[in-house]
Amino acid sequence: ADLRRVDIPDRRVQVPCGHLEVPVRFDAEQALGGIIDAGDTVAVIASFTAYSPAGTEIIELDDGGLVAVPETAEAEGGGEEIEATHIILQNALVVEVQADSTPSFRGGEEGETGGAVLAPSTSFTITFALEPLDVERLVFAAEYGSLWLAAQTPDDVGATSVVTMNDIFQN
Repeated sequence: ADLRRVDIPDRRVQVPCGHLEVPVRFDAEQALGGIIDAGDTVAVIASFTAYSPAGTEIIELDDGGLVAVPETAEAEGGGEEIEATHIILQNALVVEVQADSTPSFRGGEEGETGGAVLAPSTSFTITFALEPLDVERLVFAAEYGSLWLAAQTPDDVGATSVVTMNDIFQN
């Protein structure tokens, strides 16, 4: 068979030893408006709807392993269900950013300053370098919830807690 070698583009950042690369697709507003670049670090926020924290469904995998999956409103059929949002990763390293089309970030005439920036109308595939357990958490959240990114520097690490509707209006 005629096999062709596919060259992987050079990354602007090195992937730390022991980390895996995982790409995730984001709409522009979920990916900091697309103003993100390789080498940046971000917080990853996961948001789930109709999630039952007390109930889980155990699924047997083809290889004989077991996985616990939170029950959703559709699968639950009863019990208390909540919507929840939480920062699941802090200082996630961005390895590469790809856009579906060329985004335009500047509005107005050339050289004009001030005013709103033209929002991109494209999706972004962002590749992260993460430890294996964090890859699993990210993929699970991308599959069963929605993800948002927040700009973060190494100094921005702090304690967070799960936010639900009951918490949103409390100080």
